[in-house]
Amino acid sequence: MDKGQRGLLTLVKRRNSLTSFNDHQIRRNIGTKGPSKGPAQKQLTKSLGSFTHDAPFFLALKPFINRVAITDRDGDFTYEELFKRSFYLSLEIKKALRNQESKNQRINLICPNGVSYVIGQWAIWMSGNCCVPLSGQHSTNALEYYIKDSDSVLVITAPSTVDKVGEVCQKIGKTVICQDPNLVAHTNIDIEDAGPFPSLIFDERLYPKNKPAMMLYLPGEKPQKLLLKHQDLNREMNIVRNFWDLDETSSLLHSMSLYNPFGIVDSLMSPLSAGGRVVLLSQFDTSKVWSHLLGLQMNGVYLPRTDVYAAVPTHYESLMKKYEESLKDKNIKD
Repeated sequence: MDKGQRGLLTLVKRRNSLTSFNDHQIRRNIGTKGPSKGPAQKQLTKSLGSFTHDAPFFLALKPFINRVAITDRDGDFTYEELFKRSFYLSLEIKKALRNQESKNQRINLICPNGVSYVIGQWAIWMSGNCCVPLSGQHSTNALEYYIKDSDSVLVITAPSTVDKVGEVCQKIGKTVICQDPNLVAHTNIDIEDAGPFPSLIFDERLYPKNKPAMMLYLPGEKPQKLLLKHQDLNREMNIVRNFWDLDETSSLLHSMSLYNPFGIVDSLMSPLSAGGRVVLLSQFDTSKVWSHLLGLQMNGVYLPRTDVYAAVPTHYESLMKKYEESLKDKNIKD
């Protein structure tokens, strides 16, 4: 791929762990950067960069409610839709925990790559609890182990994974909430209003301080638990936004798993924290990735073009192989 073609996208290489980042590593791992920001974008970055306190990052996203936040195989979803759906799911969580301590509890999130994952994550935080994401691709035995080991009180899942997850949870006696995509179809909440509903979302005082917001399992012979507070997550997102030049105009293509730090915090949460859009693929697919990066049609369907792509090294190797195989004709390249 020549220099001009590399300029079509920003390639960001993987880092080993959330806790080992430093400025030098991040500068070294960044590929081609996009155009520099104008005054308005710099001001936005500055205001978002100050959001490093101990509260969910979505509290700073009210100005972007009308912008598209997530694009997945089911379509586009605005920040307003995320807020509404997450809020109603948080009420279901509180209802399920009404006979228990309802805050600072660990809740497993087992959802596919799509809007249901983001809704589940935000809802867990809106209910004042700690999100423990797990992969729906794990075997039933592995899911049983992780759910037990995480000492969770509840499991959030989606229609596409509810059968597998429900079977495991029934066996070990865990309550399951399956997200209902029609839950807020006929609701009428004005996020910009000063009424009671927005105050239940955007009042920072409602969120627990100095408590774990997320627990991740780091890969290894014996998986290690990594506990992160909101201030840890916000600090990492602030670094990524600055070095990846992310703002509300950014559109990041995401094709990784959503149970490791790079896939969750850097590649999903960071662009959302800037008010940008994330295009979530259900899995890595070389044809789909190239189609998004180049703004091509696939099977007669236009795929929205993205300007940032983050992946693991093996994905880049597969993309280069696909490029050489399918785009080696000069006319096609041009």
